[in-house]
Amino acid sequence: MVQEIKEKWFGAVELGFLGLVTPGVTDLHGLPSDEVARTFVAGSSVPHDVVVRTALGKVTFECVVSEDSHDLLCAKLRTLRGHMLPGLGWQWLKVPASHPGLRTLAHSLGFAVPIDSLPYSTAWVKFDWAVERLPWWEDENERTVTIAGLSGSVDNSGGLETPAVYTCTVTGALAGGLSFGVGSETWQYDGALEVNDVLVVQVSRPREVTLNGTRCFGNVNTGSDYPWLQPGTNTITKSSGDYTLAVTWRRRFP
Repeated sequence: MVQEIKEKWFGAVELGFLGLVTPGVTDLHGLPSDEVARTFVAGSSVPHDVVVRTALGKVTFECVVSEDSHDLLCAKLRTLRGHMLPGLGWQWLKVPASHPGLRTLAHSLGFAVPIDSLPYSTAWVKFDWAVERLPWWEDENERTVTIAGLSGSVDNSGGLETPAVYTCTVTGALAGGLSFGVGSETWQYDGALEVNDVLVVQVSRPREVTLNGTRCFGNVNTGSDYPWLQPGTNTITKSSGDYTLAVTWRRRFP
């Protein structure tokens, strides 16, 4: 027996609170397939596949909406429709009953109820609501580890690699800049830094580097890597003890 999912957040709205009951859902835990570029070599039936990206997932909610009268039902449906339109674009989807503390980005594929064509005696409707979602779930809340010495580690206990934000707070003047390494990858800033300068490096696309809140790519070494955190323990190294490095991330799960 499928349990009813009572809480369903799409964007900043809890659709269950607005009267959307979901007695069933499919592919909420599904693993999207890969999109591949496939080529064949003459004489061989085994294709050469190159993974282009992980495909989007599709989740379908079995929905029921009811009220005490036809007019009240239509009013409730119009309210729900306004929060489930494809034109809203990508929104955070949260389903606490099945994925507590996690979220994923999703896009509504439409609202399938012809409200103005419902018979006047109708006080309830049943329909499917489908969304496409990114192929991962991530923590709602960020995690942060601060490294003061020359080395440390970050434990990414999610099942997937994840982007991070690296915040460097200068505690002693650094005339030659600074660098930090995550595993075998190194990011380097070649400009002079003063005490209390704050350098922030965001590695997810679009990449961003700011110095005291102002965009600052000019002194970033052109050979710099923008390291993501791999699953498991990530070794972090620093070029100097004269700055602290705060690593902020959200775990990701398939």
